[in-house]
Amino acid sequence: MTADAIFNSVIALMFSEESDKNDYRDKFLAQLNMKLEETFQLNNSLRVYKGKEELPEPPWIADLTEEVGYEFEVERSLLPLGIAGDLYVDDDETGISNDYRERYQAGILSKARAEWTECGVE
Repeated sequence: MTADAIFNSVIALMFSEESDKNDYRDKFLAQLNMKLEETFQLNNSLRVYKGKEELPEPPWIADLTEEVGYEFEVERSLLPLGIAGDLYVDDDETGISNDYRERYQAGILSKARAEWTECGVE
């Protein structure tokens, strides 16, 4: 999924128009890169669960045309919720940005995958 596709979801969650994207572009990219770091361990847990190799580090996205490269569970719901919750807070008259942030935090916990490994300590 490209950064722009995630941005479109964010704009929709903020009840904004396509024409508003220019006002939020730089803030979106900054938020996206912060959220990629915040969800890095979660994304790697999903990758390992699916039998894929872990990513060595979070990607740095500098342009909206770039592929983010995270698992779809993170790209399609968590990143848009987390970013919209942060970007929309100043213009939000309904309190929905708080809901978005809470759903983002809960999603990080509910989507994480772990595997039990015996560590040999007695």
